[in-house]
Amino acid sequence: MMGMSGLTVNPLVKPLEAGRSTLVSIRYDSQFRDLDYKTMQKLTTPDIPESKNTGLVRNKRLEERIKREKQERSDS
Repeated sequence: MMGMSGLTVNPLVKPLEAGRSTLVSIRYDSQFRDLDYKTMQKLTTPDIPESKNTGLVRNKRLEERIKREKQERSDS
């Protein structure tokens, strides 16, 4: 997924002993400058693959019972 723009600091945390040095990288990602509706939609909507399986299972016996009960009510 595409991330928002901003500063990236590497390393975030690093213990240093006295007299030692380390390289700190600071990078600016400028995707926010080119932000438009389509890019914002990509950022805010999750990537869920489309599938026809909803996880619901049809219960034929229950459907038949409900139909019979509706029919009995309408006949009464």
